[in-house]
Amino acid sequence: MTPEQTERRRLYMAEYRRRPGVKARQLEQERARRQKRTPEEKARAHELKRLNTQRRRDAGIHTVTLLPRDEYERLFRAQRGLCAICRRPESSKSAKGRVRRLSIDHDHDSSRSRALLCSRCNTAIALMSDSPEIALAASEYLRWHRKVDAANRLQAALGGHRVPELSRDAAERMQEALA
Repeated sequence: MTPEQTERRRLYMAEYRRRPGVKARQLEQERARRQKRTPEEKARAHELKRLNTQRRRDAGIHTVTLLPRDEYERLFRAQRGLCAICRRPESSKSAKGRVRRLSIDHDHDSSRSRALLCSRCNTAIALMSDSPEIALAASEYLRWHRKVDAANRLQAALGGHRVPELSRDAAERMQEALA
């Protein structure tokens, strides 16, 4: 075929695929072809699909984070299947209802892998822009409020009133005293 004929054929096929009903006919033909498969062909197709899924999964690990599958498995065993931050197993599920694998945390500047994290911790790290300063500030914020809430509960149990809102200076002094 000449280049002109190839181009004409390509344009014709593109136009043909846009016609109403073409997709439905193609799907019907594919469905009929699948129904004619022998049990051996069906088993082989199922096995190929499983292998391709595994290959895609392996490729995803390798291409996105530059971490080969065996290295992922080594990290997974070293962490005992637990998140490096919260020390819990992954609980997030995929759309198919399967528990997801631990995410590979990596430095976005160097692409160097750091550890395996659960979805929640990985998302939290990302939302804090991989900043230790922001993470520390968030940690201090939560600790301070936990102690204020405990003080309020104690006063309520003793029949007193809530701890009044603190001035900035008083809050800083309280924070230093609680540290």
